[in-house]
Amino acid sequence: MKTWQFYLRLFRFQPLMYTINLIGIVGAFLLEMVPGLLTREYFNMLSGAAPARFGLATLIALLFAGALGRMFFYILLPLTNTTFVYTCGALLRKNMLARILQRPGARALPSSSGEAVSRFRDDIDETLWSVMYFNDVIALTAFTVVGLTIMMTINAWITLAVLLPLALIVVVTQRVAERIEQYRKASREATGAVTGFLGLSSIFANAVNVGTGLILLLAATSMRAGTFTVGDFALFVYYLGWISEFTAMFGIVLARYRQAGVSFERMVTLLQGAPPQSLVAHGPVYMRGPLPAIPVAPRDTADRLHTIEAAGLAFRYPESARGIEGIDLRLERGSFTVLTGRIGSGKTTLLRTLLGLLPADAGEVRCCWACCRPIPASCAGTARASPTQPSSSSRRAAPTPRRCRACSATR
Repeated sequence: MKTWQFYLRLFRFQPLMYTINLIGIVGAFLLEMVPGLLTREYFNMLSGAAPARFGLATLIALLFAGALGRMFFYILLPLTNTTFVYTCGALLRKNMLARILQRPGARALPSSSGEAVSRFRDDIDETLWSVMYFNDVIALTAFTVVGLTIMMTINAWITLAVLLPLALIVVVTQRVAERIEQYRKASREATGAVTGFLGLSSIFANAVNVGTGLILLLAATSMRAGTFTVGDFALFVYYLGWISEFTAMFGIVLARYRQAGVSFERMVTLLQGAPPQSLVAHGPVYMRGPLPAIPVAPRDTADRLHTIEAAGLAFRYPESARGIEGIDLRLERGSFTVLTGRIGSGKTTLLRTLLGLLPADAGEVRCCWACCRPIPASCAGTARASPTQPSSSSRRAAPTPRRCRACSATR
């Protein structure tokens, strides 16, 4: 699956929260344009270079109304982005944990437990919080389109001239963005290198200083000719700061999108053979309200394990072909058995295979509970594997409980 396909399924899981967050950030950023327009009118009124459309009291009232509108939209953001991130994070963690619990207990993780914790915590957090940066880019794009339209109507030549350094920065960003994925795939220790790339955001932000200088140089002639006012200059400088923020955020989102792609790949490896779609499969996460009751089967003395037998038991690790072979034993309740051997001789492997934490390559394990003494030939809990079956974890079948004819109960 592509990175955008993972995100699309997460958006569909929490469509309301995502949509409200997007509306909130777009509305807030569009209202950020109001101070620039009002500043233009104010300086034109002071200088008399252009007819004043509003009086001072009207300008103050409009400025206050715009601030209230921005406040309303900004309040929506923490109410929605936190809910979206933690709800989707719960979904991803639930799906990964469910797959791990489906795997044999001793082979549940493809790597160390510390690496799994990193994927459960760091990869999910970085991936989901990047969604908020995507919304910021959408909102800044709307601001930039409307702002450039206003600036072009005032003076198209100056507008195009000040956009040149910003356009060059975007090109440079696209050139070096491919390195991010290489750093990320190499190791999580390369985060410092990726963060170093994100330091280019300071270059994006400082581009506004270059743009302001160009405005001063190009506007001098227009001001003397009366085609460019002090109010126009104030509006250009104000909007240029936001447009440069758009280019900075665009570079950051490029980096985070590639980081997210690597993070999704790392999370998919925990699925170990399950389709990538299962990582973002929709299901209940129970973020609010009471948790569902978990049924617990009642137990009594008849549920006590009485005897466990192994016949021809074998297991070999696919990586090294080492393991155990031809194990025959019988353990009864109340007996005391000592298992000894050198380090690496297979003691732990034998116990894990007996417990079903590792799937047997050959042989069988028979368990009998207190209710079926003596052990019948059809005792439940038998796991069999063909001795000729390849030693591959993808070909092994987990033990399947069978009905015990002696006690007529499935264990």
